Amino acid sequence: MFASQTNAANPGFVSVSGTELWLDGSRLMPVGINHLDNISLWSSTSTIPNSKWITKKDFADFKAAGFNSVRLAVKSDYFQDVKPPHRFSAKGFVWLDTIIGYAKANNIKLVLDMHIPTGGMAQDYNVYPENQVFWNDAWLKGRYVDVWREIARRYANEKTIWGYDIMNEPATWDFETYQKLMQATTRSIRLYDKNHILIVQPGMVMKDNLPYFVYPEIQDPQVARSIHFYQPLGFTHQNVSWGVNGAAVIATYPSAAWKADAVYNALKKVWESAEPDKFPVILFEFGTVFQNKNTGQPLWIQDVIRASKKLGMGWHYWNYKGPTYDSSLVLTVPGGKPRPITWKILSEEAKKK
Repeated sequence: MFASQTNAANPGFVSVSGTELWLDGSRLMPVGINHLDNISLWSSTSTIPNSKWITKKDFADFKAAGFNSVRLAVKSDYFQDVKPPHRFSAKGFVWLDTIIGYAKANNIKLVLDMHIPTGGMAQDYNVYPENQVFWNDAWLKGRYVDVWREIARRYANEKTIWGYDIMNEPATWDFETYQKLMQATTRSIRLYDKNHILIVQPGMVMKDNLPYFVYPEIQDPQVARSIHFYQPLGFTHQNVSWGVNGAAVIATYPSAAWKADAVYNALKKVWESAEPDKFPVILFEFGTVFQNKNTGQPLWIQDVIRASKKLGMGWHYWNYKGPTYDSSLVLTVPGGKPRPITWKILSEEAKKK
């Protein structure tokens, strides 16, 4: 996971050097998993995370698996009261401090992933009326920036955190507004925090009646770019309850059209869109639903990881813990045990140098 280098510009903090990440004189290849409170994150009315969902044992298991990084999904309403006068929430920060302690005790770095913005509506690149309330409201966007400023003020010197994933999968066709929000958020963070890497995701634009993903321009030397990968959607999202537009079901992997080389070529195309000659690029989400029986999910996961490694890119599986077994992207089943075949593959790949 690490290659030696002598110069460490910012001891204890992960930093960007060219197109690579470095920590204390060694190259860092972040490998790990996404974790979240599956109860409160998706609720538009719940703003207090469940203190029992993410546990100390989870992080001990991550360490044993060989992970060095966890992307922690949060929402800004965890950290600021939704009712006037909109004070910053002590309970949200106490919860985050506890998780930082779990990570620190196991020598694991954290990425703070602002998965849902102020107002509590999921983005996920799906534009629908409810989540446009945020994009059409300057006041809500201002509160979002305020939350990031407060996070930066509190955690500027916290070395367990290695990056701020500023916004997950922005669901707006107004790219200019998204770019201005990311620039305003960057300025807000940098008022207090010059230490942490800023991670950006692409926004959506239409060109020749086709959707494209474009990254916002951020004038900051410590920026990495995130990619997400779920191809082919017909396999990774087959029969999910929330639906995937235009994706014909692919029941098994590999299929006639999708084998390891097709996965590599598809991931390479997404990786190239993030300009890996200019920025560190990390695969922060990839995952697949699990059916009643294995139809190739572990093999797809292994092929994605190996393609990622071939491209010199770190990876994080989406996601760790959930309440159900079937038609779910989560790795654990009721009772908290991870799916053994998949967990073995993730652990073996994480431990390979």
